[in-house]
Amino acid sequence: MDLLRLAGAEPLVPYSKVKTPWRARCLNENCRAEIKPTLDNIKHAGTGACLNCGAFGIKADDDALVYLMVHPTLAAAKIGIAKVGSRRIALHESTGWTLLTTIFMSGRQARAVERHVLSNWSALGLPYGVHPSAMPYAGYTETVSLDARRLDDVREDFDQALRDLAPERAARANQPSSLEVT
Repeated sequence: MDLLRLAGAEPLVPYSKVKTPWRARCLNENCRAEIKPTLDNIKHAGTGACLNCGAFGIKADDDALVYLMVHPTLAAAKIGIAKVGSRRIALHESTGWTLLTTIFMSGRQARAVERHVLSNWSALGLPYGVHPSAMPYAGYTETVSLDARRLDDVREDFDQALRDLAPERAARANQPSSLEVT
């Protein structure tokens, strides 16, 4: 598929579904890793297909963070990742999102934690929390409706991913928040 090649990867198997990991090989001669991007991530995140060496986004060894935000007016929660020092969180805050938790870790760990939470939400059949037009800085595919998932459960999803994938960071996430969403 042309979109996958434009993102820097060669498909190894035929295309399946937009959210199904697609076995591919990175086209970067210095990498050539076998990867499993989803078409949905490539299309909406604007990143390269390879998480190890992509020209865009967070590389595996970058200093990064994983964060949890809430938008009370939209009744939505958002998990996300960002490079340390980027304006990603500030951009979301400028559109009404409120930061609940930030945990520093490697890009590899941050992606794994985010993927764990998103996989859980997908397995539960939870809807996105916002329409793409409500996210001028992208990221709607990392949201969940707070009408479908209570904020306490969203926090527990985040904490469980940290316990499973970054246990040394999990204790820092267990800070109480005074923010209530009704």
